[in-house]
Amino acid sequence: MDRTTPAQPLPTTVAGWIPLTLNTCTVGTATLYRHYLELFAQRHGDDELANIRATHISDFAIWIQTNAQRRQSSIDGRSAKEHAIAAVRKLFTVAMQTTSSPATPPRSSSNRAAIPPDAHP
Repeated sequence: MDRTTPAQPLPTTVAGWIPLTLNTCTVGTATLYRHYLELFAQRHGDDELANIRATHISDFAIWIQTNAQRRQSSIDGRSAKEHAIAAVRKLFTVAMQTTSSPATPPRSSSNRAAIPPDAHP
């Protein structure tokens, strides 16, 4: 590989982040999240990740809950809603961890301590 070749640019859209997100998951988690992330991409796939708001995620989760398959053991789609939120949360976590600057030094610990009660006049 040529060292002068720039690294592949990071995706900016929701759909672009999905493969990267699924690659960070275990096989079982990726299988579960893939369905919900594909549905999220159908609704917001071409949107910039930075433009997704909490209302988009909330509306998506409610839509998932409303359209969840009803089974005898289901609780009105609550689990489907929770899985959908977890999948989208993982998408944002991967994006934040990937784009954060690793060169930022950690904060130094504080030397501050509480003033003992007997120190007051």
